[in-house]
Amino acid sequence: MLQRGTWGRVLDDQWDMEDASVVCRQLRCEEAEAAYTVPRAERGTGPVGLRGVRCAGHEAGLSLCNTSLPEAAGIVEDVGAVCRGSRQVRLVDGAGRCAGRVEIYYRGQWGTVCDDAPQCLGHGRRQRGLPPAELRMGRGGGRLGSLWGGLPKARGHIWLDGVNCSGAESALWNCSAEAWGQHDCGHKEDAGVICS
Repeated sequence: MLQRGTWGRVLDDQWDMEDASVVCRQLRCEEAEAAYTVPRAERGTGPVGLRGVRCAGHEAGLSLCNTSLPEAAGIVEDVGAVCRGSRQVRLVDGAGRCAGRVEIYYRGQWGTVCDDAPQCLGHGRRQRGLPPAELRMGRGGGRLGSLWGGLPKARGHIWLDGVNCSGAESALWNCSAEAWGQHDCGHKEDAGVICS
């Protein structure tokens, strides 16, 4: 939060969906989908702005919620929120902006999509993976599947696995899939796409 010209972290021990809903509303990022505590390795190091936030869920901003004083002791976890409007998708390491490995921005980090069973993107056929309209690059005319040779292997999170789209979805995360972050694959099975 920005307070008196300084950005500060929000720390809490009981962060919940009501609190995350206020954050998403304040950022104009649609509805909250998750409230979480940030893993130790990813915690911030800057000053603390708010501690012990208790929102009812209807407030217009975090500063309107009940909070503990910044000096309050015993609360040490940075908190985060996933808003429906915060997700993004991109293609990387391909031969241009319309080809490459599929990556999704989720919980503040980019991660890949696992593709255990490669299939083609078709024109109206049942397909798995990325709806071409999501990247606004025309109808699917390429292929989706394990990365073709020559692209660097990704590192980091694998966000989605078992993705199964009909092709009519407006976004990749609207397709059926395993729960976010749950997978049984490695980066050698990252999905890629070529758009026409």
